[in-house]
Amino acid sequence: MTEHWYPLHVIDHGFAVLDHGDLPMTPGGWSNGLVRALPAGALIYTGISQGYVRVHAATTPDEPAVPAETSWEEIVDISVTAPRGGLRVDSHEHGAPAALPLLSTQGPGTYRLRVHARGRDRHYDQVHTDPGEDYLILCWPSPWASESVIRATDDCGRQLRQTTPPPTPATPPSTAGQDVVEANHQAILKLIAESHRPSQ
Repeated sequence: MTEHWYPLHVIDHGFAVLDHGDLPMTPGGWSNGLVRALPAGALIYTGISQGYVRVHAATTPDEPAVPAETSWEEIVDISVTAPRGGLRVDSHEHGAPAALPLLSTQGPGTYRLRVHARGRDRHYDQVHTDPGEDYLILCWPSPWASESVIRATDDCGRQLRQTTPPPTPATPPSTAGQDVVEANHQAILKLIAESHRPSQ
């Protein structure tokens, strides 16, 4: 089966996996160097500040094996929730590309994301329109669990890990009475701008 790599536009060092485009406004850092969970969905940190990266997203019925040899420089597993059952890769400015699949295949609930990245050091902090970074996102249904850093080798992630305090032990977020804030361009810019960014 041929993998489809989508050229995704990113802004301010990031893109997301969002639940029907909803962006809950919560502060946070980048302690694992790559991805951070939101009350619904997650944010992913890119090397370039703005431009295009290549993304492939897929679902699996359960946790996939990690290859013994891999070209991926960063791999992190995190748990995410989908209160509305609509997890999709989301470009901050242009929304969820129709070419990339729905990740929450079992509807509302808790899922595990495995985020792979490579090439983040190549054009770090630049505006770059020719994709030089790749991201593979795998998703499967799973109970809530602590994040797991499987591979951590790039400089971008190293700087993020050095400037962000360790996370508190993971607990499932409460969805009781949750008002999910509708995502919009200005809200996304504000949220990401408040996150820790690596020093140069």
